[in-house]
Amino acid sequence: TNGHRDGALWIPAEADFPLRHGWFWHPDGHGRHSPGQLVNLYFRSVGLNCTMDIGIAPDRRGLIDEPDSEALKGFGERIQAIFKTDLAINAKASASNTRGKSRQYAAANVLNGKSHFRTYWATDDKIRDAELILDFGKPVEFSVISLREPIQLGHRIDLWSLDVLKEGQWQEFA
Repeated sequence: TNGHRDGALWIPAEADFPLRHGWFWHPDGHGRHSPGQLVNLYFRSVGLNCTMDIGIAPDRRGLIDEPDSEALKGFGERIQAIFKTDLAINAKASASNTRGKSRQYAAANVLNGKSHFRTYWATDDKIRDAELILDFGKPVEFSVISLREPIQLGHRIDLWSLDVLKEGQWQEFA
């Protein structure tokens, strides 16, 4: 089935996969995902707006065996390291429109470093094209960007792009 923008329900996609290549524990540990593989699966699931559900099988004692535990720990450490530094925290934010011209929805809300949706930037309902500009004051290099939408307002984002200002011209790069 397909979703509908004005539908009554929001049901997130879910990416289910076992930690091992198979849903059940076996003593040889064959086919366990490495921390690097788990990071890749994270970006191919959570990074594409799905929930990530890792099937973790207990051993014959009813416990998670040490190698599986270490793989999960390594995965968690890598994800924490990737998102440890928020390069945008000291940027200046501006926007082409702000919902009701209210500080409650100001562009600067995207810079508060909080991972929840109590504060966010939002546009007026009639706006279908908007720009959010982050000025870092100097060139910055990054490999991951986190774009999220406050779903309590409903599904509002259909397309996005990232541009960089080079030699006075905006150039799309993603």
